[in-house]
Amino acid sequence: MELVKAKESDLDFVRKTYISVQGTEFCPWNEYYPSETEISADMAAKTLFILRDGEKRLGAISAVPENELDAFGCFKVKENAKEIARICIAPEYQGRGYAAKMVGLMINKLKEEGAAAVRISVYVKNVPAEKTYKKLGFDFLMKTELYGAEYYICEKVL
Repeated sequence: MELVKAKESDLDFVRKTYISVQGTEFCPWNEYYPSETEISADMAAKTLFILRDGEKRLGAISAVPENELDAFGCFKVKENAKEIARICIAPEYQGRGYAAKMVGLMINKLKEEGAAAVRISVYVKNVPAEKTYKKLGFDFLMKTELYGAEYYICEKVL
């Protein structure tokens, strides 16, 4: 299993996977987010990645180009933190630990690139993600409203 930079040939998979989880029990995403704007920005910044197992695409994840979470003053690490976003496993592969594997691989990649911390926002109703991020060592620092829903703001010091 490996985490690789997305290619143009991966974009249909990314779009379909994003759409497949919209409005599900644990996901507040809708027809407006994530959109082509986010996909294009992630591709242009070379921060969109695909979790692959051989030829199978299992999920997508982004290390966002601009860290929106910096605006929250709750973090232990003040500089050189990276934000992970748009974490999504294709429905047919959910519940098998692939999200934890994908996020773990992304954390390792960011650490190798010199990041001092990784930040993430977690939809409060996404109990599986909450358990995964706690298992991976994220500290849940605060709860806030973002984009019309409640989220936890989390950080993992590297």
